Amino acid sequence: MAAHAHPHSPQIISLQQLDGNDIASLLDEEVRIWQRRLHWDFASSANLIQRYVSLKALNGFAVWAGDHIAGYSYYVLEEHKALLGDLFLLDTIATPSMEQQLLEAMFHAIHQHSQITRVESQLMMLRWTPDMAKLSQQFPHLSPRSFLRNLMFADISKISVAPHPGIPANVEISPWNELAREEAAYLIAVSYQNHIDSKINDQYLNLQGTRKFLKNITLYPGCGEFSEGCSFIARDRTTGSLIGLCMASVVAQNVGHVTQLCVAPSAHGFGIGHELMRHSLLSLLAMGCDQASLTVTAENRGAIRLYQKFGFEVIRNFSAHVWQKNQSYN
Repeated sequence: MAAHAHPHSPQIISLQQLDGNDIASLLDEEVRIWQRRLHWDFASSANLIQRYVSLKALNGFAVWAGDHIAGYSYYVLEEHKALLGDLFLLDTIATPSMEQQLLEAMFHAIHQHSQITRVESQLMMLRWTPDMAKLSQQFPHLSPRSFLRNLMFADISKISVAPHPGIPANVEISPWNELAREEAAYLIAVSYQNHIDSKINDQYLNLQGTRKFLKNITLYPGCGEFSEGCSFIARDRTTGSLIGLCMASVVAQNVGHVTQLCVAPSAHGFGIGHELMRHSLLSLLAMGCDQASLTVTAENRGAIRLYQKFGFEVIRNFSAHVWQKNQSYN
């Protein structure tokens, strides 16, 4: 590693200056923190980050504190959008100022890309509320907005929820089938029209985005290891149409995670979401997961009421921040 600094004055340096070994111990600590606070095995994601750092293929910054790396952050560019991927600081260096410095470093770097019209952030390890006004100085043409999100957790070994009595006879629930991927992408796009989550994640806005969303949750470790056997779809037997889905992954040895639950607007009110969730949780339990988690936007009160019926409780709040080009932001 080429960078050096006075031991009492931590410095922000580019990840491009580092080798994967330089950040290994920091990532090991992040894995421990994710396990302890979120019941989540972050090891696969950490290994991927370390590899990209070694390849000089990750945009971001690190905190060099005398003789070790004490924090890092990175971002990803996707055409018109920048996505803040992670930000983590050791307890020994964690302060609101240091966290803000890492955020400002990312925003300054993103600002160099003139095509960016949107910035998204859902940083689970962020400890303090960022100074939005300072961050927005880099993008005066973008309007900032924040959304409260909940991480919910349940002991599903105690699940005792009965089948929903209102399920119509023409609704068939079956295991996930890869052949339904394109239908699933269409269903998600339709289900999230005018939904609060489409303001947080623009992949929900169109079919191209939902295809990418499905690829992310089924192929990459960000949402855990996708479990095809614990994911279910609902069809209308009369029309053959896909009207609901629940997708699940495994995020630790005994912890499942519900990555997506949606029902077509035309099929709301019949308990289809309830049944899909029940099938997924019981399947996770059968494969050895006695606990499960999920994330939900705090404004989505209907979904939260459903999750509470299955024993889910909020264990952590975090914020989703979005900066969007003024003329297209609602």
